[in-house]
Amino acid sequence: MMVNAGIRPGATSPETGPRERADVSRRVALVTASVGVAGVGALGLFPNADVRQWIAGLAMGSLAVAVASGTLWAWRAVPRGLVSSSAPAGRAHGWALAVGIAPVLLAAAAAQSWFTWGRSVAAGDQFPPEGTAWIQHLFSPWVWTGSNLGMPNASETQLPWAVILGVTHAVGMPAWFCQRLWITLLFAAAAAA
Repeated sequence: MMVNAGIRPGATSPETGPRERADVSRRVALVTASVGVAGVGALGLFPNADVRQWIAGLAMGSLAVAVASGTLWAWRAVPRGLVSSSAPAGRAHGWALAVGIAPVLLAAAAAQSWFTWGRSVAAGDQFPPEGTAWIQHLFSPWVWTGSNLGMPNASETQLPWAVILGVTHAVGMPAWFCQRLWITLLFAAAAAA
């Protein structure tokens, strides 16, 4: 009589147990997240708006599936202790740190590629960041814009930009550097989110 020591009577086999279902959810999350990130990265490669719209939809759908699968994986695996602890903690933390920092660094590098050293970016509604006199009128209730005799002020929404511009100007940095820092921080924070 042959006895299988790995499976007790009435238990499910390892192939269909909770660990296997959790691993499938994890694999689906990894694959769909990779497809979604690749789709977002590929958006700039196609000049046709219809193709870009299709790729954007695919990327958003893939990222939604990745979030759902990752949530399912965490819901099944973590409370039941199915997450493997065989890897050394230092190596696991290193991978987690690399995965968290890589998108931030890529977004910061992409933002930096828009700038030429010593110049600021301004076009359309984006005015040059050279002036700082407007900061003292940030909370004024009434302003004159040059195209009217005055109107209610809504500059409070520019408070984060005013803080960055004011601090960099106070330490002697040029306004173009402040703009470069601000846009890089915005993109890095969006990637971290």
